[in-house]
Amino acid sequence: MCDTGTVTMKRFNFALIGLLLLAIVTLAIEEKDVVAESKKKLRQLYLTLHNIALPAAQYGGKTSKRLVLMLPGKVLYENDYFPGERYVEFQKNPSGDRYEDIPPIIMQNLFRLTDVMPGKDPLQGQESGKSFSQLYKFVLGQVDIKGIQELSDDHKQYMQESVKFLLAMVQDPDDSEREQTRWELYRRYEEAYNKERERMEETIEQQRRELSSLGYQRWFQRVYPSLQATVDGAFMDWLVKGDKDRVELYRARLDTSSPGTVLLEARSVLRATGVTALDRSGTIYPVSFTPGNWFEYLKDPP
Repeated sequence: MCDTGTVTMKRFNFALIGLLLLAIVTLAIEEKDVVAESKKKLRQLYLTLHNIALPAAQYGGKTSKRLVLMLPGKVLYENDYFPGERYVEFQKNPSGDRYEDIPPIIMQNLFRLTDVMPGKDPLQGQESGKSFSQLYKFVLGQVDIKGIQELSDDHKQYMQESVKFLLAMVQDPDDSEREQTRWELYRRYEEAYNKERERMEETIEQQRRELSSLGYQRWFQRVYPSLQATVDGAFMDWLVKGDKDRVELYRARLDTSSPGTVLLEARSVLRATGVTALDRSGTIYPVSFTPGNWFEYLKDPP
């Protein structure tokens, strides 16, 4: 025996389940399209912001700078980042009597806000699990620097070549029976040029004091070309006889620090900029935000 009402209800239930499954499938397809469209729009937005922030960097190419959209929806409270009225007034009038810096607790909050090292995808808003402070600590503590020995060897070779070139004995251009080092000739002709230039400036200044305005103008137009010609001649002697360009090239090689010294100086500067966090949990490094009054945008709307 069959109940017609029960059969009808079962058919209705099966039809309802079928419509529900159809709706779920349709919604899933539509949701997939929405997600794809959202990602497309987000990338277009990122590209626009990237070109505004980094106009010189072509998107997708190699560049030393990077724009990353991080932690969307992160809530920032004004009290955590507001540096105080005195600092704000100092920024408006830096020539005041007293220098004002960002309070240590605020600088600590600023650094921790930026200490997060972003992931590879600039659109994911994800963190890499690493921090810049960890990277700084690694740089300061690293002993074996790849390539430092090769750089040191090259620097040593440049130094030896430069000293050999500068101290090499060459014939004196003004005395064929005499020899001097390239460096001595360079210094002699440099001194001669400086003296001629100084003599010209002293002569001009003396005439400016002694002659009337009109008399000085007439004297300057008549005599200055010959004075400048003498100075130009001394410069040409310095350039040709003193081998000015090559000597300065080799001298510049001597006036550079070794790679090891440069590394130690960089480490010293980085170490000096860090201060211990107020909770003694790590090292805090100074950071700056652009625009400088960005914290004003954290205020609640009126």
